Formats: sequence, structure tokens, C-alpha cells
Amino acid sequence: MNIQTTMCDSEEDLIELFTRKEKDEIEVNISLLIDDFIENNPLCFSYENFENLLQEHIYSNISLTLSQIYSKEYSSIEHTIRKCYDNVKKYYFSKIYPNRSYSDSFIRKPPNYQLIADKINYIENKPQPEQRTPEWYKFRHNLITASSAWKALKSESNKNQLIVEKCKDLNVDKFNSVNTDSAFHHGNKYEDVSIMIYENDYNTKIKDFGCIQHDKYKFLGASPDGINVKPDNERYGRMLEIKNPVSRTITGIPKEEYWIQMQLQMETCDLNECDFLETAFKEYDSEEEFINDGTFTYSANQELKGIMIYFVKEGKPFYEYAPVKITQQQYDKWYENILEKNNNLTWIKNIYWRLEKYSCVLVLRNKFWFEHAIVKINEVWDIIVKERISGHEHRFPKKNNKPRSNSLNDASLNKPSCLINVNKLQNQIIYINTNFELNISDVSGNLVQPV
Repeated sequence: MNIQTTMCDSEEDLIELFTRKEKDEIEVNISLLIDDFIENNPLCFSYENFENLLQEHIYSNISLTLSQIYSKEYSSIEHTIRKCYDNVKKYYFSKIYPNRSYSDSFIRKPPNYQLIADKINYIENKPQPEQRTPEWYKFRHNLITASSAWKALKSESNKNQLIVEKCKDLNVDKFNSVNTDSAFHHGNKYEDVSIMIYENDYNTKIKDFGCIQHDKYKFLGASPDGINVKPDNERYGRMLEIKNPVSRTITGIPKEEYWIQMQLQMETCDLNECDFLETAFKEYDSEEEFINDGTFTYSANQELKGIMIYFVKEGKPFYEYAPVKITQQQYDKWYENILEKNNNLTWIKNIYWRLEKYSCVLVLRNKFWFEHAIVKINEVWDIIVKERISGHEHRFPKKNNKPRSNSLNDASLNKPSCLINVNKLQNQIIYINTNFELNISDVSGNLVQPV
């Protein structure tokens, strides 16, 4: 008899020390403990370690109780708790509350195609200003957006930050500058690539719907990365949220702020499912390195590869993306057409990438969580409305009274960066070498040439 069989027999022997009636009673108590935990912590679903916290709560309470009641060996008690907890959890988070997230993306059941079509049509026809216009930025400024709402649910410092952001005057000009070295720009740059990969994997079509205002809670808005709009696809009506971290490790478990963002997006759009897609891309240093790594489509490690072309359009970065899984012959033809199509733009470079990490998990709408969260978000919005009139200066972070240096010599300024300012440029790029000492007295709010 092998070791695995022996272990299985041992486990069965352990659990049989409890009668069926005893195990039923244990499961009832576990259900009561889950109820107690969630009712006393209604926002706990958003916590990244939600499952660990819940399990710890159950195990610590039930172990103590069973040890006092039953004169069994501890290993038997521990094993029984684990088995009973798994049984209860499976039922509880399929019939009463949804799982926080799943380990992958899958089809739970076919969508109600007519219902989804009506909802998408409704969302599509909701009035909103044209995207990226001053009016659109003002529209968003008068909303707590899904991506920032997490601050209303966290510490006082986070709440103050959100209140200050929404109370201070909106500076639309700040949106005219793009830091191409920032993590934010990296995410935007690769968002279209992530969408193409998702569309290719699931044979679907993703559409962007801009910034959508909640029908009931007018202070709440959401800008989902997209919604599946291909009518004959089983993911029809499922939302898509994309993150492209630069250095953060992808675990397949949505961070708290991202989970909150998806919940508010689903509530705003009245949709019940969202695929959370995380993709980590690495760029090759040269075309030669790209060509020498595996095939034209896959790296030697079987990582998907691709190319984008970087132009400048009206002073802003503009990218053209080669279709995924394209052959070299198809690419050569595509590349020629793209250069001809954009011959009035400034070509910067070709970017060669590989997909180092991919994770796509399903997140379901949690109405119970939203009912409790919206109360706190509403409270913060009421403060914003009030302090836009009465003043919000008392919420500014306390200043550090330490003496300030006369020069900017932070380690973060040691590498060259590229800053594009729309107001200053006409299809040009200014490369600013930040590896120099800049005297504070020289700073007047304008771009300063290095000396």
C-alpha cells in the first residue's frame, strides 16, 4: 500500500470519529459563525485576504468549542472542521453570497440575450459629454468615480484625500501633459493590447462606453474598460476591467481597490459579471532581440509576442497595434499600410513586447456589499458638497516642518524621462534630462531646459 492511500485511509478514520449528527451540528455552527462574521463586517468582502480572515475566524472559534465539548484527538477535530467548513463554504458562497472572486474566467450560465441587449442599448444612449473634452473632465470631477471610491471606505487620510480632490478647483490643463515613463501611461499604452488578446482568446468584441452616471446615486460614476458586446458570445454583457502592473506581482486575486472598482462598475451599469484581466508585458531592447527570441509570434518560453508603433499625434502619444498572432509576412504588409496611413504624424519608434504574465478571473456582483458601501460613499459625498462652500483647507495634510533643500536631488530624478506637453508642442517631443541639479528659484511652473 502506498503512502497516499495510507494518508487517505487515515483521514477517513479521523473523520469517522464524529457521528453524522455531530458533523451536522458542526456545520450548523459554522454557518452561524459565517453569518456573524459577515453581518458584523459587511464590507469585508472587499478585503484581499477575505477568505483567510473568514477561515481564521471559523477555525479559532469552532476549535475552542469542539475541544471543550468533545474528548477527541486534536487532529481529528482539526480535520473535521476543515471538511465541514469546505462543505458549508461551497453552499454558502453559491446560494447566499457570491465568491469574492474565482480562480479563472468561466461561463456560469448562458446570458439572457434580450435582457443584456436592452441594458447595453440603455447604457449606450445615456447622455455624457464627448470624451477627453473639458466638459467631460468637469463631468467626472462632479462624480465619485469607481476607481477612486475606495478612498471613501478606508482611513480618514484616504477620505480627506478624496474630499480635497473633489473640492479643489479642476485644472483641466493638467490633462494636456503626458509622462510617458509613468506607470499610468504604461497601463494605458498596453490596454488595447490586453483587449485584443482577450477578444482573440474568447472570440468576442469589447466596447468602451465612456463615463457612466449611476441612475439612482447621481454622485457615482464609472468608466469600465469595456463590455462584451458580441451578441452570439457566451460572455455577452460581461464587463472587463484591465490592469497592467509594471512591477506588482500578479496573483490572480484582485486588490481591494480594484475589487471595489468592479463592484461599483457593475452596479452603475446594472450588470452581474466582470472579468478581471491582469497582463504583464516586457519590452525588448531591440528588433534584433525580438526576432532572435523564439518565433515571430511566441518567445522561446512560449510567451505571446507583438509589436506596436509609437507616433505623436497632436502632441500626444499615439499607438498603432499589430494584430495579435500575426505572421511576419502579414506584419510586413500591415506595417507598410500603417506608415502610409499615418504619414502626417511623427514616427517615434517601434515597440516590441512579450506577454510575461496573464491572469483572467471572474468577479460577480455583490449587492449585499454595495448596500452597505454606498451609505459610506454617500456620507463622503455629502461632506464634499458641504465643504465646496464652507471650505476644505483643514483637510490638507500637515506640512513637514523640516528644512527643505535648495535643490531637487531625489533618487527618482536620476534617469531621463519624456514629458509631452500639448500646449507647448506641435507634433514634437521634448526630451528632458532630469539627471542634473535644478535650483528651486529657477522653477516658475514652465518647462525648464537643463543646464
